[in-house]
Amino acid sequence: MQLVLVPEDIFIAFGMFLSFGDVFSLRLCGSKHLYELSLSRTFWSAWIHENIVRVGLWSPERFLGLLGLPQTELERLALRTVCIWHDQHKLPTLHPKRLTRIRYDGGIISWVTLHAGRWAFLASSGGHLELWDILALHRYNVALDLKGGWVYSGLVHATKDVDKHLLVLSSSLQKSYLVQCVLDKNPAFIPLRIYEGLSKPLAASGNLVLFADSTTPQTAVLASSEGVMCSLSLLVHDTAPQLAQSAVFCESNVFIFKSSAVCVYEHDMISDPSVYVAPNLCINPKHIIELKSRLFQIQPWVGENLNHPTIHLVARDEGENFLLLQLKAHEDTGLMTLSRPTEEVPIRSVPLACRNLAMTSSCKACVFSTEDERHQTSTIVSCMLEGDRIGRPRILWQLPSSINWSAGVHLLAFDDVIGMMAVGTVEPGQGNMWLVDFGGGFSVFH
Repeated sequence: MQLVLVPEDIFIAFGMFLSFGDVFSLRLCGSKHLYELSLSRTFWSAWIHENIVRVGLWSPERFLGLLGLPQTELERLALRTVCIWHDQHKLPTLHPKRLTRIRYDGGIISWVTLHAGRWAFLASSGGHLELWDILALHRYNVALDLKGGWVYSGLVHATKDVDKHLLVLSSSLQKSYLVQCVLDKNPAFIPLRIYEGLSKPLAASGNLVLFADSTTPQTAVLASSEGVMCSLSLLVHDTAPQLAQSAVFCESNVFIFKSSAVCVYEHDMISDPSVYVAPNLCINPKHIIELKSRLFQIQPWVGENLNHPTIHLVARDEGENFLLLQLKAHEDTGLMTLSRPTEEVPIRSVPLACRNLAMTSSCKACVFSTEDERHQTSTIVSCMLEGDRIGRPRILWQLPSSINWSAGVHLLAFDDVIGMMAVGTVEPGQGNMWLVDFGGGFSVFH
């Protein structure tokens, strides 16, 4: 009897529907041919796309950004995701398995973000600006002349080029920087442009970046990578000028969120090149949704339904409740309306004030920090987003007792897809970033 070798394309066609356990069983069956096929990058790319990307656990951008990893690292990250999200509709109870602490003397951690399942950008008030490969725990200095200032806000914007991303940074000297960063084995940073007088970047799409303007809070500024800018009016019936909190781009509209209103702009209007040549032009919103009560720490994201885009947002109200809201377009008029939640989640049961509200990378949960004065502790708490409801708060991590609880958590980012959280804390004379690994036996740290 002659053994017929399975062609690679046939193995991939059937193998991508196998479970992780089945694939590992093939490696132990004694066939060198099947063993080698189960290790091929082509097979694993197809398996990850079918079992992780298509179900929405990894975005296409994340997937492309991780394809440059060694085969064993790519496989290990995929296994982490599958183990954490074995039930794709429910984030399991997570417990930290390993902590790594990065210290900075003479300043606090002023900004931190996790990107693409591999990278962590961080800055300190002492002027540090760094990129960390969290898989290798290797640090890269971002060579950017901040003229004596320090970065307090930023965002990373993926482009169509797999390895090239746009980094938007705002400094304490009222300057914002546009930097091209090449994220591969040898990261590189290329300064592209400086925007004078602009503060916090809110969102980015294509070659456009939307900024809040702290000097004139009645407007937001839309800047292109070529350096041309236009203003978006944020004038509403405010008792006092309110700075824009957040923003989101979708296919047909741009939404800017203030604590008392949502301003909606037509995407076609702001994409028209002619609006950037009139220096005094200020684009008015096509629609303003005034809120009955003020909202804070607004975190918006675009829903997965591409045929009828829905804007979801999590926020805190004046009554110390969490709200999960939706912006939907009316089928006949096209006007956007803001839905009220079916249930408000009180956070008074969580010790003291909620801070650092943030969405997780999967957009299936939100996280925040609290400080308990009686027990003198700081805690990271999460809430699942379940359809049109927000789940009850549950503790993710209680910070070590050595941390100055009154200063508490300063910054927070959670990539729940691979189980990695970055927490910025303050202690006398130094800032700290904690990398909290929830991956168990599949730790990203060797």
